[in-house]
Amino acid sequence: MFAMSDIVPPDQGLPSGSHYEQMIEPGLLQVLRWSAVALTVIFGLVACEALSQRPLELFSIFNFISFSLLLLLLFWRRLQVRLGSRFLPIALVIVSLAPILGDAAATWFYAFRRVPIAETNLDPARLHIMLALPLLLVSLQYNIKTLIAFTAGSVILPILLAIPPNRFYNQAIEQHVQHGVVRFIIYLLVGFVIIRITSQQRQQRQELALKNAELTRLTTSMEDLTITRERNRLARELHDTLSHTLSAVNIQLKALETIMETDPAAAKSRVTQMQNLTRDGLNEARRALNELRAKPIEEFGLATALRRLAQNGSERGGFQIQIAMPLDFEGIPTQTEQQLYRIAEEAFNNIVRHAQARRVELSLEQRGRRLTLVIQDDGVGFDEHNKPDGRYGMTGMQERAKLIGGNLSFKSQPNGGTTVQLIVDL
Repeated sequence: MFAMSDIVPPDQGLPSGSHYEQMIEPGLLQVLRWSAVALTVIFGLVACEALSQRPLELFSIFNFISFSLLLLLLFWRRLQVRLGSRFLPIALVIVSLAPILGDAAATWFYAFRRVPIAETNLDPARLHIMLALPLLLVSLQYNIKTLIAFTAGSVILPILLAIPPNRFYNQAIEQHVQHGVVRFIIYLLVGFVIIRITSQQRQQRQELALKNAELTRLTTSMEDLTITRERNRLARELHDTLSHTLSAVNIQLKALETIMETDPAAAKSRVTQMQNLTRDGLNEARRALNELRAKPIEEFGLATALRRLAQNGSERGGFQIQIAMPLDFEGIPTQTEQQLYRIAEEAFNNIVRHAQARRVELSLEQRGRRLTLVIQDDGVGFDEHNKPDGRYGMTGMQERAKLIGGNLSFKSQPNGGTTVQLIVDL
């Protein structure tokens, strides 16, 4: 009655122990199992009572046997694996044919024994209820064509099986036809609604899976981009520390080679200068490595981390620092805090290395959903029309600002100091 080719596979990627479970609509197998348990118990109780009745109530006895076999199939995992793709169709055939064959068996038995219909419990209407479960399962798992085939079979098969007993129960076929027409119309309407709802849910799951895959891809891309930018920042750090230091030492060594024999005093002075250069370069390298290991925002919070950053810059650059910011901030996303801190860190590094500033002002203000960071120095400045990006790290700062949707601007002029301003809407 059913073919696995009619099944619309909902989620091929669901984790499962067997391939057939990947082809079954989520939750359907559990519904089938527990329904079989309930029906087996119900028909078992009715069958025990029917054994003492005369005539025998074969409908309950037949259904008890059928659902017991279905129960064995549903919980015997090794048999399910062996059946593979045939498992679900076989289970649905059993749950669909059991009520029809049980009703036909009872009708044939009573007709053969010539039991008056008034003394029996024959009622074609009970098939409406008994076939509701397979209707639900077929509608959840299969398409509209299979639904039509199932509904037509649930009408035609009882009529065909009622032909032999019709000689004794001359109204059997007529009753099955009347109930079959009602069942055909109702089952089609109900099944169509269930199929539409299931199709929409299946489509939503597929769209969600696609969005999750896209989100995973974007997250991976963002991580790669962040790693690349951090590598670029480290390259700039090393260029401005070790590269400059080693270049200066190399120049001093060449000069030392020239004056070593002719001017020992000058050579000694050169050695002292090289020691100072290497010591400063080592300190800068250690500072860069410490910044990689440290997590100042997580340890101290944004406000305290910025204050420590400014005070550390003041000690390294020999300038006075003036700080204007509240003791704490609320409602700032973690990503925004991290990028804001790194922008301020780069700004102070530029001031220490290049600005030759005597006074620096740091302010961070939050008004509603707007956050404004300003770092201003009175150093040598630069020409805004000829920005030294490779030296001042402006490119990296702009990239970090874009990551949090901020607007970063620079205002400077030669010998007129520099102002760095970041505006972020939270």
